Order: sequence, then C-alpha cells, then structure tokens
Amino acid sequence: MSNLALAYQKKGEFQKSIDLDQKIISSDPHYDKSYARLFTNYLNIGKPDFAVYYGTLLKKNFSEETKEKYKELIPKIEEEEKKFQKEIDDYKAKQRSETIKSVLKYVIPFVILIVAVLIYLFVFKKNSPSNLGENVTRNLTNNVTENSSQMNTTLNNDTDVD
Repeated sequence: MSNLALAYQKKGEFQKSIDLDQKIISSDPHYDKSYARLFTNYLNIGKPDFAVYYGTLLKKNFSEETKEKYKELIPKIEEEEKKFQKEIDDYKAKQRSETIKSVLKYVIPFVILIVAVLIYLFVFKKNSPSNLGENVTRNLTNNVTENSSQMNTTLNNDTDVD
C-alpha cells in the first residue's frame, strides 16, 4: 500500500495518496513514511493545518535515527509550524480586537450617560441626593412650625372667647 500511496503522490493524485497513508497509519502508527507523505500531500492540497499536524507527529514521535532520514523535510515542517502559529496568533488578536470593539460599543454610551447624570446632579444641584435630604428636613421643619403657629393661634383664640 505504501508504494501505491507514493505512486499516487508522484502522479499528483494527492487525495488518493492521503487516503491510503491514513489507512496505513491506522494499522501501523509507527510507519514514518506515511507521516512524511501526509505532511507533503496536505501542503499540496492547501491544508496546512493538517500538514502541520502530521509533520509535528513525525518530528515528536520518532527517534533521532528515523528523523535523520527526513533531515531535509524537518526544516520545512518547522517553517510550516511557524506560519501556522502566526496565523493562529493573528486570528486570536483579531478576535480580541473585535471583542474590545463590541464591548466599547456599549460601554462608552453608558459611561457618557453616567457622566451626564453626575454633572446634572452635582453641577446644577437639582435635588441631588445630598440636597434632597436637606429639602425634606427643611419642608418638615417648616410644616411643623406652621402647624405649631396655627395651633397656638387657635388656642389663643379659644382662650380669648371665654
């Protein structure tokens, strides 16, 4: 099967080669040639994420002796890993930026509203919470004083009649 996968790869029938190599590693996960071909074939069909996956497995899971056979391929694997990591980092940065923009879209108007209310309350002092207590106390005191005066007047008028 490995020779057939290699023949498909050489003919440019990369997907057929991929299918065979995946069958090979499912039955023999230590068959290094399939990992190398999978890396190359996935790059050829424009799937660098899959290529990096199989290339990384080849780099990490095999002995130094086995990797020596692929000494020309290993730098290409490392280059693709760096490219793929950069794509991931760029994507994450873009997502963070979009998240910040969407949060600010709602936070800024809310902050402006709070600032406007505070300016209204403390600059124009229209029944601000601190004045509100004073106003209530003043009104109660005035009401009590007026009621006392009225009661005194009524009492004085009642005593004058006798």
